[in-house]
Amino acid sequence: MNALAIRPMGQAVAPLGLRADLVALHQVLAELEQGHGADPALDAAIYAALGWQVTTDRWGTRRRLAWRCRSPLSSGWEMVPEVTDCQDHAALLVPYGWDYSAGRIDGHGRAWCREKRPLPGREMPRFFEVNRLTPARALASAALFAVRAVAMEGC
Repeated sequence: MNALAIRPMGQAVAPLGLRADLVALHQVLAELEQGHGADPALDAAIYAALGWQVTTDRWGTRRRLAWRCRSPLSSGWEMVPEVTDCQDHAALLVPYGWDYSAGRIDGHGRAWCREKRPLPGREMPRFFEVNRLTPARALASAALFAVRAVAMEGC
């Protein structure tokens, strides 16, 4: 699964000339900073900001409410990955060509994302480091900062 389905340049424009997906990424980054653990609604908002189709569905014997998503490049639905709760799921958000690490240091989650190679004309690779209460939230946040940086290259 590739979460980096950034909307094409021709999409709706938000105030100040920003693309709608960049505004949505900023909003979910702000929400990530305020939470402390697993948040299925935020997981769904993250994938919606990345351009995925997201909906709710009732499933199972107890008819639990669950979030489903579908990539713009896919016809099938799947459960929304729990990026605010699981480091492996948060790693799905890291852009192609970027390294990452996440863990717990001094009781706090810490994660970083770094370009493997800088773009031509740039001396240093871009680097984002985030400290949060859980490693999964830290990695999701660092990955979304990287996604936003990649998306802004096309503006």
